[in-house]
Amino acid sequence: ATAYSFAAPNVKRIFPTVDAFMNMVTNGYPPVRKPRTYSFGKVEETAPGSIVQQVLIVGPDGKDYEAVYTLQQQPDGTFQITGCSLRASNSLST
Repeated sequence: ATAYSFAAPNVKRIFPTVDAFMNMVTNGYPPVRKPRTYSFGKVEETAPGSIVQQVLIVGPDGKDYEAVYTLQQQPDGTFQITGCSLRASNSLST
């Protein structure tokens, strides 16, 4: 439920309930849902009020993944997640 609080309005329109959102995360992003370890990588401001955050993950299967989150600054000044892409990574776990 905490993860849902970080979702931007565009994501909440697609997944209007915590249950729908968590079902999507559980089924589509297992390494994000239950990582063995994670560390924050590069962050880049792509436009005023828009950032991209890299997260390096060791998934529940022991494999390395890279998640790239896009975040948008909201009217109250907070940043919320507008999207996430996940791919297998060749990075060495640290």
